[in-house]
Amino acid sequence: MLADVIVKVAGMEREERHAYYPRPSISGPERCIRQMTYWGNGMPEDKQMADRFIMVLDDSSWHETLTIDWIEKTAYQIHSQQMKVECRIPGHDLVLSGSIDGIITDLLGVDRLFEHKAINHFTWQRYANGHAPKDYITQCCVYVKGLQAVNPSINEAVLLMKNKNTAQYLEYIIGYDSTTDTAVIKSISISYGEVAQIGEVFDKILDFAFAKFDTVQKHIDSKSLPDRPFEFGTDFPCGYCSWQETCWANYEKEVSDLSENEADLSEIETTARFYNELGAQMGEMKKQRDEVGGKIKAILVEKHARHGKAGAYDVELKLSKRKGYTVEDSMFEQLYVKKFKKKEK
Repeated sequence: MLADVIVKVAGMEREERHAYYPRPSISGPERCIRQMTYWGNGMPEDKQMADRFIMVLDDSSWHETLTIDWIEKTAYQIHSQQMKVECRIPGHDLVLSGSIDGIITDLLGVDRLFEHKAINHFTWQRYANGHAPKDYITQCCVYVKGLQAVNPSINEAVLLMKNKNTAQYLEYIIGYDSTTDTAVIKSISISYGEVAQIGEVFDKILDFAFAKFDTVQKHIDSKSLPDRPFEFGTDFPCGYCSWQETCWANYEKEVSDLSENEADLSEIETTARFYNELGAQMGEMKKQRDEVGGKIKAILVEKHARHGKAGAYDVELKLSKRKGYTVEDSMFEQLYVKKFKKKEK
């Protein structure tokens, strides 16, 4: 009676995607630069955001409100919520502006940026296992840099991520040194008690973010497209992108155009031999073979080729068609590494 109606109501209240502009929430390195260019060029979307996902986004804002309500019942103080900040860095004319979730003051009177994210269970687990949330970290550093114009003593951020499935919390303490443009993960804390000190460092984090926006703008102005940052068949984020079909529409022709190129792959003969040998093994070795194959694919992409000779090995990346019986036909890429046969005398 209500389950389907509520979701449909959310879809009816759908808002048009707002115009592209550089801002902290899309400044991270994992945000697709090609997607940003389509957005900036005003390219029509292939598909709209699902009705249920609209509810997911709305739900996230309520999670933040609930979390702050719990924090206010502790000895910590949270203030300056939705305060506007502007971030500038030397060497770039761009100004990134946004609204922070707040500033949190601890028992010793130390102020830190407070940034809250409500995320799904699987993403939360990845971050809990030490996979750094690089986009969120970049956003935090943008805000810290902006806050330093008001309070130079603020050099850390509390990135608090709530698991929307289990209500568990994951906390990253991030330090940002504006003199070297370097961020460091000082600690990871989980609500059920585990604490990890990992010290992962990110150099030139804001310089990279600003340079990325500059690159996007150049492509927008020239009506060109940057190279795809993800491989063919990538499920996330490509499978969730509003321009997925447009982005990959001409890929078969691109592959065909490169098919005539043959690269000199002599430097990876050992890698090709290793890949070929691993092909005879199964089970535990499959993952290692895929990693080696990824290195070969990366070299081919770098050399703008689909085929080449690696010493005694013939290396080729083919685009094949998978016949769909219960679903639509689809394309996939397959790497072939074969040892040349010795000519008989």
